[in-house]
Amino acid sequence: MRSGPGSERASSFSQLAKRAAHRLAMIAGLRLAAETGPWFLAVIVIAGLLALVGIQIGWWVALTVPLWVASIVALGWWRRPAAGRALATWDAAAARADGFLNAWDFERSGTPEPFAQAHLTAMRRAAPAAALRLSRELPLPWSRDLVGRAFLAPLICLGLTFAGVWSA
Repeated sequence: MRSGPGSERASSFSQLAKRAAHRLAMIAGLRLAAETGPWFLAVIVIAGLLALVGIQIGWWVALTVPLWVASIVALGWWRRPAAGRALATWDAAAARADGFLNAWDFERSGTPEPFAQAHLTAMRRAAPAAALRLSRELPLPWSRDLVGRAFLAPLICLGLTFAGVWSA
């Protein structure tokens, strides 16, 4: 990280980029949960049916829930965009015409041109209000479909576990 004048401001755009990347990682994780939820549910239903017809399924099947959740979190984090891509995605969602992306880039490169300095000044003024709107501009994809596809399987698995369907 640079030191000297403006380094605090440089880190402010970097912090905005981190926040946007974290938000986009959460969005990616929820979408991944919705995509893989039906497959996870199919595995749990098959395991439950096998247990009900007498084939011994260990209680360890319930451990697939934290494993599935951990893999979704890990893949969501791994798929999170780099700082520039996160700012570009946020700028596009907020119809900001790459405002934060350009400001972040100008600040990193130390561009002394008057246009760049004017852009940095304008974006520094806009940053606090935009940071408060981040969750509205990059909303989490909550819907009935998401809840049904992503959260039904682990709930069924845990329910079958507590009902004693999985035997030791």
